[in-house]
Amino acid sequence: MKISTVVLIRSQITRRLIYVCLLQAIVVSCSNPEGDLKKAEQANTEQAYSEFIKKHPDSPLVTQAQAALEKVVFTAATREGNSPAFQGFLSRFPKSPLVTEAQVDLENAEYEEAKRSNTANAYQTFLDRFPNGKHVLEATENLALLVWNDASRINTISAYQSFLGRFGATASAPQASNVLVQLEYRAATNKDTVEDYQEFLHKYPNCKFSVDVNKRLQPIKLLDGSWDLSASFPNAGIVAMEFDLELKQAGSNITGSATGLVPVRGTIIGHKVNLTETLEGIPSGVDVLYVGTAADDNTINGTVNFPQYGAGTWTAKRK
Repeated sequence: MKISTVVLIRSQITRRLIYVCLLQAIVVSCSNPEGDLKKAEQANTEQAYSEFIKKHPDSPLVTQAQAALEKVVFTAATREGNSPAFQGFLSRFPKSPLVTEAQVDLENAEYEEAKRSNTANAYQTFLDRFPNGKHVLEATENLALLVWNDASRINTISAYQSFLGRFGATASAPQASNVLVQLEYRAATNKDTVEDYQEFLHKYPNCKFSVDVNKRLQPIKLLDGSWDLSASFPNAGIVAMEFDLELKQAGSNITGSATGLVPVRGTIIGHKVNLTETLEGIPSGVDVLYVGTAADDNTINGTVNFPQYGAGTWTAKRK
């Protein structure tokens, strides 16, 4: 074999050995997860850890890299300190050990956002999202105050009733209750009927107005004695129908007669008088209904309903 040939063969072998070594070095470099993890830790960025996990998906070190990645992302969310940041973390890492802490931070961030907004809608949205959160009581009180302000501007019975139905346990509830009682008392006295007074006492038996309402329901007028009653029925063309009325009062109950023959019965509650005159001589009987107000001890005025003549007015004056 010629020397030149031997030299050529040796040269080729050498080149091949160098090539194999280079390949081995490349392979070793590409499959060095320990080294790559150290580099990722030195960078300590979301991108570095993500690239490591992508490059070494089967490495036992992926768990460590994943934990480090979650911590980096969570730290970044904490720096931002807003709802989208924490929601993004929870969406990406729902099984992370940091989930509980992230949920607390998310609630805190959303509550701060609700306070900055300071609207009923913002607080209600927060309470809907975190019904058992640590800020529920404070958020409810803040919401109640805003709704209370609205109810105060509207200033109606229904507005306060609605408020108390939603916020009966809040600090604003006693004030709302007081205003509601005042409005209902005013409404009852404006209507000035037995039914309205009784309904008021049923709802508020021990309020500061109950004594006055009870007095209004007592028979404050004494109707015992003889009266001249005059009734008119314009629709029937009757200007005045006059007759004697004898009344006897026992507490709030009234009995008596008209013209000495026709039985009369009724009640007086407060100054409201209700009398029924029964005309028994007419087939099947006819009740004439008198509703009036005892303006004083000597005068009663009101309306009357006589089935035969229709509606009319009446006045009774003590003889």
